[in-house]
Amino acid sequence: MKPDGKHDFTPVVKHLKHEKKPVFAIFYMRGCGPCEAARPEWNKLREKQSHLPQHALLLEIDHELKHQLVDSLGEEYAEIRDISSFPTITLLKHGDKMKPYEGQRLVKDFQAWIHKHANQWQPTADRFGSKKRSWGGKRRRKTRRTRANKSAKRNR
Repeated sequence: MKPDGKHDFTPVVKHLKHEKKPVFAIFYMRGCGPCEAARPEWNKLREKQSHLPQHALLLEIDHELKHQLVDSLGEEYAEIRDISSFPTITLLKHGDKMKPYEGQRLVKDFQAWIHKHANQWQPTADRFGSKKRSWGGKRRRKTRRTRANKSAKRNR
């Protein structure tokens, strides 16, 4: 918390905008029954952060702070202001719309969802320098056509 009473979202901005890493967030409201049920599961997941991808950042944000978060991140994340049902669990990615979570509110389900989306992220340096085949297909070996093969194909 800053001296002026505002929350410091600098680490979130750095993680999301500068490093372009995914942020998984739960927006909650104090006194909300479903929020009070989901938050302990989310906190268990945060305690087990060692079982999650290192580049995934987990946040827990009170609904009163969502406007400050948008002010820190910029207007490209203005859709955060429109969150009106709680708890809202979502994935924030740089340059992309929010991807809401729609599964059960259990640790194992949160973990599977985070692994699914976090594993799609690749560091920029690896994306171009990597020898991995990002398109996922097998390389086709070109066979050398000989004259005999060509004439056999024409005669069919």
